[in-house]
Amino acid sequence: MTERALAQSVKTLRAGLGRTPRVEEFVTVFAQCLQPSDIADVVASVRVETQACTHAVTLGDMSHFPDLYDLSDHVFTEFSCLLSDLRGTVESTLSVDDQAKALLDRLADDLRASGALLDVPSLETLQLTPVFVARPQRRQRAQRGSVIAIPLPTAAKYGALVMLDRNSFGTAFGLLDATFDRPPEAIDASIEGLPSALYCDEEFLRSGRWRILFRDERLTERFPPDPEVFHSPIFSPDYGPFGLAETADGRIRELGEAEAREAGVLAHDFVQFPSAEQVEYLAERRLQPAGGE
Repeated sequence: MTERALAQSVKTLRAGLGRTPRVEEFVTVFAQCLQPSDIADVVASVRVETQACTHAVTLGDMSHFPDLYDLSDHVFTEFSCLLSDLRGTVESTLSVDDQAKALLDRLADDLRASGALLDVPSLETLQLTPVFVARPQRRQRAQRGSVIAIPLPTAAKYGALVMLDRNSFGTAFGLLDATFDRPPEAIDASIEGLPSALYCDEEFLRSGRWRILFRDERLTERFPPDPEVFHSPIFSPDYGPFGLAETADGRIRELGEAEAREAGVLAHDFVQFPSAEQVEYLAERRLQPAGGE
């Protein structure tokens, strides 16, 4: 199965480049498809070693191979299929570090067995080795139920987010209806979740500004089961008088006025997918009327 996916990936990359790809280019596109994932959280780069050369491929960086920026999405789709097939051959009970090693070993094995698919004198000596992120710098990766402390910009207090889901919209967080003088060690049963989810990037989790405190999946029950994205009527009359809510699986419903106002959908500064920085200000605005701890 992986052999077929490998051959298709090489064929698609060759068509996109208009020439036979180099092994470093192949690994660079493959590394792009590792993001976001648990492996991308621990691997900084991949060392590509052949008889001809040694090259370090940094995850998320294609600048050494400008031709790759012109590739169509179809190429990356094929590589994502290859990644999925390869991950299926790796034992999921291994640590993430060992999964990364096993994944790259299997890819190197398949490339060596495939023959002269790539533009290198010989693939017989090909080695793919993960270079790991230094442990103190490793990025946090939230899971469903992770409780995350976020600083409120002007209140000298903290808010708390609960990670609800990752889906086609992005990462959904729920905001707990409380403020804290310090990052909480537990969440009191009386604290409810605000009904509208916040979809945003994970930049502040990666940088360490937001800190994962602990995980309790039961906290997700304090929020609606399917995190929704809101469509503001300010942007289109097709969204009705008060806007629409949409789930990741495509279910759409109309919002009532009270719900739309509570979610900020009718405000002229409404942002459908706020940045992590904007979420801190939104959280402070929503929590200011509420009592804290």
